[in-house]
Amino acid sequence: MKIFKKGFTLVELLIVIAILGILAVGLLISLDPVEQTKRADDTTVQQSAVDVKNAIDRYYAGHLAYPWCATSNADSGCATWVGTGCTANGSSAMYTTTGTSCGETILAALITSGELKTSPPQNIAQEINLVVQTAAGGTAGSAFKIAFNPQSKSLDTNQSLTYYTTNLCATVGTLAGCQNQTPNTCYLCY
Repeated sequence: MKIFKKGFTLVELLIVIAILGILAVGLLISLDPVEQTKRADDTTVQQSAVDVKNAIDRYYAGHLAYPWCATSNADSGCATWVGTGCTANGSSAMYTTTGTSCGETILAALITSGELKTSPPQNIAQEINLVVQTAAGGTAGSAFKIAFNPQSKSLDTNQSLTYYTTNLCATVGTLAGCQNQTPNTCYLCY
């Protein structure tokens, strides 16, 4: 009586390993780890931008003036601006290496006043811009936006968002003009 041992041949094993390898490569390509990292960074920047915007709103509610305006009533405009480079219709990074920009001064004021618990991480804060604007009625410094430049494809192709062609949040861009730009030249403003 002959007993046959059942098992796989070397060729069958190599074919299965090759198929698994091809599937693994396909999965890695579809997940795109670089894009996932960019998406995570954009989500963090977006949340930090919203946190800063809300902190400025709370500061205004408590002080009846925006943190970049030294006047006691923001409706009368900013006769004296706080921080280097704080001007109407200007953009300033929330973090700089010198710590003397308008955005950096405002970030410090928000933290000191308790409206913002801590500063956003430096690599995140560098991507957030404070845009002090002139309000529709013409009062300098009585409006603002927070802008950032998204890096991920998911935000770069989102049709429900409004994109701006510069970090001054003045000129609305088109989704087609913002997609697949290297580097991305469009900004999201809050």
